Amino acid sequence: MNRSIFHKILGSYLLLIAGLALAFLLVTFHLVNNQYERLLGQQLESTASSLEPLLAPCVHDTAYAVLDSLVKTIGQRSGYRLTCILPSGVVVADSESEPARMTNHGDRPEIIVALGGSPGSSFRYSATLQREMLYVAVPFVLDGEVSGVLRLSMFNRQIIELRNLLKSRLALMLLPLALLAATLAFVLSNNLARPIRELSQAAKRVAEGQLDVQVHLHRSDEVQTLAQSFNEMVNALRSLMTQQKQQTEILDAIICSLSEGLCVIDADDRIVHASDSFRKMFGWRDEQSRFFWEVIRNRQANDFVQQLRQDDAPGKQTLEIDDKILLVSGSVLPDFGHVVLLLYDLTALTLADRQKREFVSNVSHELKTPLTSIKGFIETLYDVVEDAEARHYIEIVERNANRLIHIVKDLLLLSTLDADKCGEFADTDLAALIENVCLLFRKRFSEKELRLEVHVPAGLPLIEADGYQLEQVITNLLQNALQYTEKGVIAISCTADAGQLHLAVSDTGIGIPQQHLPHLFERFYVVDKSRSKKYGGTGLGLSIVKQVVERHRGSIEVDTQVGEGATFHVRLPMRQPAAERTP
Repeated sequence: MNRSIFHKILGSYLLLIAGLALAFLLVTFHLVNNQYERLLGQQLESTASSLEPLLAPCVHDTAYAVLDSLVKTIGQRSGYRLTCILPSGVVVADSESEPARMTNHGDRPEIIVALGGSPGSSFRYSATLQREMLYVAVPFVLDGEVSGVLRLSMFNRQIIELRNLLKSRLALMLLPLALLAATLAFVLSNNLARPIRELSQAAKRVAEGQLDVQVHLHRSDEVQTLAQSFNEMVNALRSLMTQQKQQTEILDAIICSLSEGLCVIDADDRIVHASDSFRKMFGWRDEQSRFFWEVIRNRQANDFVQQLRQDDAPGKQTLEIDDKILLVSGSVLPDFGHVVLLLYDLTALTLADRQKREFVSNVSHELKTPLTSIKGFIETLYDVVEDAEARHYIEIVERNANRLIHIVKDLLLLSTLDADKCGEFADTDLAALIENVCLLFRKRFSEKELRLEVHVPAGLPLIEADGYQLEQVITNLLQNALQYTEKGVIAISCTADAGQLHLAVSDTGIGIPQQHLPHLFERFYVVDKSRSKKYGGTGLGLSIVKQVVERHRGSIEVDTQVGEGATFHVRLPMRQPAAERTP
């Protein structure tokens, strides 16, 4: 168990206690020592004052021998050193030494003060006795003048013994206090470190993935608040991890259920995730991580991935990879730099569509000849049959034969467009095309008493396009307008602006209900079937228009209101990309 927190806290407490104890000992000793020295000084001063009546007369009478004898006697009995000094600093009596051999004491600090008329004291080294001593000097005053000084001194040994006694007693008094403080420090340190250790151990278990950890502390302080916050954090983390696990399981289930291939590519072009469909699609059976270009050995696929990274936007592209026709859809995850690819296998659909186009083309070619023969024999019957009822049936046969011929013609055109047999793009005069097509429709407009208006400005620029296909666009749009308009005006206009040609065909017919608009350009879709049968509509005209417009990189849209007619807008670029100019 890691007890470093406890040791640090306990060490801090013990260091603080030791510092406080040392400071207390020093301050207390200093105060007591100063007080003791002051008391000793007062005691010596009091003793000196009590001896003044006995010794002062000897000084006044210059009885220095008697004085020296008295001083020595008193010194032996009292344990103090007594010294009598004249105002001149000459020593005339001393209890420890012969006065004649002693130096002048006029420069001693305590003597200088006493000669001034006040008691003086000093703690210093004695040159005579060669040891430290405490000195107290009091003046002998006669008739208002100092006639001499009596100095009492105490050896340092006595003071040191007292100091040692004081230190030992202070230490004995401080030791139990220090032990009590250390015990309290241990208890407080453990009380503070224990919950921190529990939180640390709980955090370590959470880091190892154990999310069932809870910390319960019976406290009412900030540590308890921290423990509660920790428990709330673990609960939130557990809930988040559970939610993330569920989402991951759902995502894995969705990915596994995909019939399309899915893979995720990291910034180093290494596949970090792939669905089972993707692995089956490219025969990748092992679990070893691989680079994208190792699994899909196709230059266009790698270029597509790099283009996605460069554009940082979703994209789609149809690729042929290993005899498969795949629609690849991709996007970039900006926060990670990963690329997500979704691959749709269009091989079967493409082959089926190709077979359908081939079938339609073959059937159309096969039907074209017998229909032409039927048309010819119908015209012959008109010449030989005179019965009115028989001619009525012949007209019905002719009308349906013409409808079949139109359907076959439109199917052949669609087959040509589907097979990319678009002809060559060349500079085309769209104004001339509009004029030629309108000439073909003038008779039919006159029969329905409709007015045809053409609005084409002079000097309309040439457009790079396939002239025959644009002629089919104009023809089918006019045919559609003529079929659904009974009265009013049909107008065709063309303008050039910003590198585009805008072709518009409008009518005042019945209009198109909104529910039909999403299916309007689908093959064989007819808005009004009764009109289609009446006028021989095939349901392929608008689908041909849309396919031709898309071949020319243009767009088509319709504005319509029921009962107010419809307007078809076709927008074509003036120039085609270089890759689209030839089939």
